[in-house]
Amino acid sequence: MGRLFKTKGVWLLFLALIAGVLLMILPEGGESKSVTDFPESEEYRKSLEEQTRSLIRSLEGVSDCRVMITLESGYEYLYAAEQTLDRTYDSSGTLLSSNSGKKYILDGDGNPIIISETPPAISGIAVVAKNISAETRYRIIRLLEGAYGIPSNRISVES
Repeated sequence: MGRLFKTKGVWLLFLALIAGVLLMILPEGGESKSVTDFPESEEYRKSLEEQTRSLIRSLEGVSDCRVMITLESGYEYLYAAEQTLDRTYDSSGTLLSSNSGKKYILDGDGNPIIISETPPAISGIAVVAKNISAETRYRIIRLLEGAYGIPSNRISVES
């Protein structure tokens, strides 16, 4: 073992190993920052369910109902970016190489600038309403088709 530490550079390797272990053990410094402060998909879904419940309960013949909405995905964001395209041509005009790159534009806090935000699309709606007629069931389906722009085969209304 003593002979190992006499080898050139082993001390540096040993110190680097100890420093790496200490960095993994010690807590991170500074404050942790959230990258985005945008609404969560779960909050959005709950809000849609409450709005839909209120809308359905305003129909004649519906006293109480439960609503469940499923979403296809989360929020989608379009970020501001600078795109570069480098092309190299030979003397005859033939393309030799083409390279492209994208660099996001950041705000003062170092977060990417958002150009647009698209909420999650609704995948389906399930409604359970007590003691409703077939006509009221049909009216609920038509109401939800119009309100959310989804086809009737993605809406289920039961009593």
